[in-house]
Amino acid sequence: MSTPPAVRDAADAPRVRGLPLLGVGWAAARDPCRFFVRCHADYGPVFRVSYPGRTITLMAGLEANALFATEGARIFSAGLTYARVTRELGTSLYPNAHDGARHHDLRQLLAPSLSALAVEPFLPRLFAMIRERVRAWPVGSVTSVGRALSTLVCDVVGVCTTNRPVGRPLSRDIALWATLMGAIGVGGAFPEWLLYVPPVRAARSRFAAFLRAALDEHRAHPPGLDREPDALDSLLAAAARVPELNEPTALLGLAMIPMKNAGIYLYRLVSFVLYELLRHPALLEAVSAEVDAAFASGSPGLEELRRMPILHGTILESLRLYPMAVALPRVVAEPYELAGFRFKSGQTVYIAGPVTHFDGSLFPEPERFEPARYEPARSEHRRPHAYAPFGLGAHACLARGYSQTLTAAIVAGVLEAARLRLEPPGYTIRVRAIPVPIPEARFKFRTLAQRDRPSAPPREATLREGLSSMLGELSLEQRESVFADLATYTFEAGTTIFRQGDRADRFYVVRRGMLEVEQVEPGRAPRVLTRLAPGDAFGEIGLLQGVRRTATVRAITRVTLLGLGREAFNTLAVHGDVTRSEVVRLIERRVLVTNLAHALPALEGPALQRLAGTGQMRTFAPGEVIVRQGEPADRFYVLTQGRVEVVVAPPAGAEFVVAELGAVECFGEIGLLQRRPRTATVRAGRAPVQVLEIPRERFEELLAGSTPTAEDLAHVAGERLLALVKAGAVPAE
Repeated sequence: MSTPPAVRDAADAPRVRGLPLLGVGWAAARDPCRFFVRCHADYGPVFRVSYPGRTITLMAGLEANALFATEGARIFSAGLTYARVTRELGTSLYPNAHDGARHHDLRQLLAPSLSALAVEPFLPRLFAMIRERVRAWPVGSVTSVGRALSTLVCDVVGVCTTNRPVGRPLSRDIALWATLMGAIGVGGAFPEWLLYVPPVRAARSRFAAFLRAALDEHRAHPPGLDREPDALDSLLAAAARVPELNEPTALLGLAMIPMKNAGIYLYRLVSFVLYELLRHPALLEAVSAEVDAAFASGSPGLEELRRMPILHGTILESLRLYPMAVALPRVVAEPYELAGFRFKSGQTVYIAGPVTHFDGSLFPEPERFEPARYEPARSEHRRPHAYAPFGLGAHACLARGYSQTLTAAIVAGVLEAARLRLEPPGYTIRVRAIPVPIPEARFKFRTLAQRDRPSAPPREATLREGLSSMLGELSLEQRESVFADLATYTFEAGTTIFRQGDRADRFYVVRRGMLEVEQVEPGRAPRVLTRLAPGDAFGEIGLLQGVRRTATVRAITRVTLLGLGREAFNTLAVHGDVTRSEVVRLIERRVLVTNLAHALPALEGPALQRLAGTGQMRTFAPGEVIVRQGEPADRFYVLTQGRVEVVVAPPAGAEFVVAELGAVECFGEIGLLQRRPRTATVRAGRAPVQVLEIPRERFEELLAGSTPTAEDLAHVAGERLLALVKAGAVPAE
């Protein structure tokens, strides 16, 4: 009988060989992520590396990522990790410096204002600013990416945070202070005293003065007709509810976070995306075509930005190859074991999550830049714990959707305004780290031409199939919890739904009737801004920023509204990362499937006979495949009982579950519309399931008269199916 291998102390993990005195510092500084990839390949999941004056222990690989994602909240302490950050910010209210409920509560205060939906009202202004800056680049000029983009990126975040750009001098201050905060406060790469040298203190002081002035202005002039609510409004609203936030140092420290993080991460991400586009001409041409289509009808909104799958694949692939969070430090709170090594309480360990980005079993040909990895049939980034550019677990970056949306907006705005080329052609980028990866200063481009506004026809909507793709990060139980607060309201003509100045508590979708939106400014007569009809929605801005209602909404006729509470709406905005119109479709779809859930189990007699001409009820055993990836799409399904798994099998590597669906849910409509093979396998879960199976020709009959590119097809088909059921027998509730 073999003896199990002895468990070793993590402090005795193999040490990576390096230079005398310098250790691995020189090798790691050139590209830390790929350096850690090589260390993982040579030494295994646990290893140590030495820098001048210190040695750190790292864990890496899929097993390490899974442990960090699923058990990290229990076995690690974030408070000790972020002690330097809280000292520098002057407040303990930094969310990542806490664990458990305290971390969750602080995170919830900031997250909604750092979502993609919170960016949407600023997009027209951002695109105008980007175009003005880009058109100032002289044709034929050669410009460093740092000079061209660093201030622009900071100004974009400044507008979303404070409603004003910051300008070049202050953007340099923010970049200096933020970079050292990342290197020292979190990474511990340099001694803390560097934060207190005069140039750094002066930069921080000027940044703080800018934010104090902006906070004072926001207190004196709340959002209204003249400006959109922004992140500072959100903080001030939170401070009104949470007294400890009213302490000036705490409020200032939290106000610094969005622009601090932009100074560390966002400029780098935009630069890497632009580099990969410029070095792949065919990819640049494809993304430029998406951009032209998005701008064809004017400044695009969030919905139009989401209709650029190649650009978004490029952003995701850039994050894979140039991740921002290369190695995250944590202090061990509870002892644990990994790969034959034991970690003791009080030890510091660095989790090198993105090492998996270069694992060929997870991402085939990992050094190849390939945006197609993120198409539905491959979905390599959705394999559990494999894709970690923003960290993993409870402390993963809360502004992922915000960052990707701003990156898409900046890159799209640049490509819409000018035609660029790498300078020199064929240039290969070198990455350096301090400690976050950043392009070297020699990365430059040439402006070949200024572009006129495109005249390409708008593209058809990119349809995301069902809840599994829209809400992939939310479990089935979380989705059920979100929609538990959904309610139907009926108001008579003349009723005020809410008044300007009321606290925002719900998001509404109009089902029936007409409403008007009215706003009153001091010294001005009331002004009707717009009218709302069935399918329109209202109320989201007050929910995201936590501010009071900026307008009054009144029923013109008798109206029926669907209302979703603030917490549920913010969960969709932050974790679901959905657009406004997708929230509307999700709400309408939820009402539909609830009605189907009441109607279908009660079918009998004439109703069942009538339904038999449309589809058939089928039962599948546990684990049995309902649809298989790659096969022709010829049926639409309504899951009436049980749970199913949505599984993706990439061309290389093992299959993996990307979502779970529960009754009642619809799936299969997109393959029918686009006549493409199934992009995923759907199989019964651990118990038998029952589905209503509708063949293509009957599905198309249900859709007769609809507009496929403008409507949720599953919703249209389901509504007409429900009408068919109700015509035969039992009314749905």
